[in-house]
Amino acid sequence: MHQSDIISTMQKNIYRLKKIPHGPHLQKSILVIVSILITLLVCEFISYLLFKDKNGIFPRYVTNTQYGDFRIRRNMPNAHYWHKSGDGQWEFLINSQGFRDKREFDYQKPPEVVRVLVIGDSFTIGFEVQQEDTYAAVTERYLKQNGVNAEVINAGMSGNSNAEELIFFEQEGWKYQPDIVVLGYYVNDLDDNIKSDLYHLIHCELSLNKREYLPAINISNFLNSFGVYRWLSGHSYFLNLILNAATEFSKQRLAENNMAIINTEEADEQDATITSQDYKEMLSIALVKRIYTLTQAYNAYFILLDIPNRDLKLSFPHQDNCHAGKVADAYIDSAALLKKYQGIIDLYQPDGLHHWTRFSHLIAGEEIGKIILGFLKR
Repeated sequence: MHQSDIISTMQKNIYRLKKIPHGPHLQKSILVIVSILITLLVCEFISYLLFKDKNGIFPRYVTNTQYGDFRIRRNMPNAHYWHKSGDGQWEFLINSQGFRDKREFDYQKPPEVVRVLVIGDSFTIGFEVQQEDTYAAVTERYLKQNGVNAEVINAGMSGNSNAEELIFFEQEGWKYQPDIVVLGYYVNDLDDNIKSDLYHLIHCELSLNKREYLPAINISNFLNSFGVYRWLSGHSYFLNLILNAATEFSKQRLAENNMAIINTEEADEQDATITSQDYKEMLSIALVKRIYTLTQAYNAYFILLDIPNRDLKLSFPHQDNCHAGKVADAYIDSAALLKKYQGIIDLYQPDGLHHWTRFSHLIAGEEIGKIILGFLKR
């Protein structure tokens, strides 16, 4: 190496050294980083001690999709993750179509197959139960044991609204040629329909308001693109505590804001005697009846599964002046089915998010299977 090259290299190295923080600054930076890490570890330890059973770890892998002209949510395709709380741990396998299943389903239904499409929220996808214990899976086994070559598609999604369920079925679900459609209805659908703001109810008529509902999906997609974040969301109690609190806060604010806008903008269109609760119930009934109407157009049967809260109070609202008459070919009062077992066995998980146990799924799946057998005999 020539002397000039050596001098040039030394000058470059000196320049690089000058750019390195001086000792005290470097020590301060390291001290700050170490302090942050220690604080996070302490928060994680405290969260684990206080909330590992009560809150648990429940990552939600939901992303955006396009159904016709609509942009709404669905389960992240090909996702594999676990939920856990003091009640146990549960594996989730999502296929490429966003269904909780290892199998893939063609639009074209195989010959001699009775296909059932199940839609709903976290109760339907099966939070806090294994894949094979969801009421969708139980229904399929029940039908097969009774000589029916059945396929049951579990299209449930956490936080699903009746509005999104309507769009999914209208734009996508019917393509799977279901013979029976089952909707698992839970009381939080009332607020979820308001949050989505996809449909309004004007003079008893369902009116499309917008074609997109993707709350915080861009942020979620960005964060989930990092393996470290995905790992933390499946293992960190502290992170899940923050995410759950932020989600609940934003959901409540969104529902309140949308309801306030509806009350203001449509005041001239609505009966002044109709309360916000009345409006929520009427909107929910209208959305479910629209799904029922569509199933009739496709020569499919429609079953409404009413999932009660932990006090076994039914969720589906009472009939109103706008929407008298049938909302389904069959209505399942799950409270009546479960009440005789109350106090004998856990119907809802005691910790975590308090969803149905495998026993409650078993009872519901068996009842759905019995009703489907009745349909097939007609």
